[in-house]
Amino acid sequence: MTVARRPPAGPDRAATPAGTTLSPLAFAAACGTFLLIGALLAIYGPILGQLARRFDVGLPTAGIVVSAHFCGAFVGAVAAMAVIERVPARLAMTASLGLLALGCAGVAAAPSWAVLLAAVLVVGLGFGGLDLGFNQLLTHSGRSPARLNLLNAQFGIGAVAGPLLVAATGEGSWRGLYAAAAVVAVVLALGLRGLSGRLRAPVADGGRTRRSGWSPLVAMFVAGFVLYVGAEVSVGGWMPTHLGQLGYGSAAAAALTSGFWCALAVGRLLVAPVATRAPARVIVLAAISAASLMLLLALVTPLAPVGYLLAGLAFAPVFPTGLIWLAQLHPGNPRSTSWLLVAALVGGVLFPPVVGAVIERFGATRAPAVLAVVAAGSLAAFLAAARYRPDHAG
Repeated sequence: MTVARRPPAGPDRAATPAGTTLSPLAFAAACGTFLLIGALLAIYGPILGQLARRFDVGLPTAGIVVSAHFCGAFVGAVAAMAVIERVPARLAMTASLGLLALGCAGVAAAPSWAVLLAAVLVVGLGFGGLDLGFNQLLTHSGRSPARLNLLNAQFGIGAVAGPLLVAATGEGSWRGLYAAAAVVAVVLALGLRGLSGRLRAPVADGGRTRRSGWSPLVAMFVAGFVLYVGAEVSVGGWMPTHLGQLGYGSAAAAALTSGFWCALAVGRLLVAPVATRAPARVIVLAAISAASLMLLLALVTPLAPVGYLLAGLAFAPVFPTGLIWLAQLHPGNPRSTSWLLVAALVGGVLFPPVVGAVIERFGATRAPAVLAVVAAGSLAAFLAAARYRPDHAG
């Protein structure tokens, strides 16, 4: 059975609706949720020293909280791939917010290091379910390109706001911030009353592609997403080191790195109206091409900050618009885009150490070139997907 012989009528319409609707209140709650999870992910770095002092562990040990979070997020996302097709959307997202609230409350009250790690793991479970769930629901519903870019922009805004909150509240603030996050998660769950229906399961025709959502085309997108997320996260990780070697002070380098994440969020807000008019394929290919070029621009010492900031703007639409693109090629099979959301987690966890090893081998001053190569690899994968015949997808 052929999955996609006819392209959607327009870039803002999925060929097969998901069977879910989000009222304005529910969409606002989804945006608030992404603000919250973006902030929660971003505050790990600023509070590591506080955690190390409170629980009398070294900084490397304190850094395990990040691994615990991503382990939980991976499990949560994989579980959500199956659960979201079997239960009403509101129940799935409310349960994920409940896990997030429970985990945040556990972190705030943790009496020991082991309890704190367990609570962070629960935070990750909720994080993974919410990340996959809301992205899937909006990817496979009407008016998805603009709303999906707006949703993911909130994550970036939260990632910028989280460290600022830690700085504003001072030493020992993490308990109060996590307690507040638990309350916010409960309030957001109440706002999901306008979310109805459920994500439609793939049409059963006995074919492996239809059951799993996996195909050669999806594999190309997965490769593109792993490399794209690896490049994006690695820019945030290595940009301060590179700028430091160019003579920028630690404060200036940190501010410019925050600017990169701000540019990523602003870029998604700016592209939202464009995403309803331009084909998703064109947006993704143009964006990742521009990002690769801007990273090469960062090799020019006086222009390095400009290159990084423009790379953030260019990277902005790739994630949400890539989901839309694949959804248009695999209409009616939401499991195909589920793989991209899992790939994003894998790319964010596994690829930065690989990039880091290469940069350490060739020197931090060559970091933009290494990052540009990774981005170019993502472009190659997306170009292969663009050349792949849609009626081979099934």
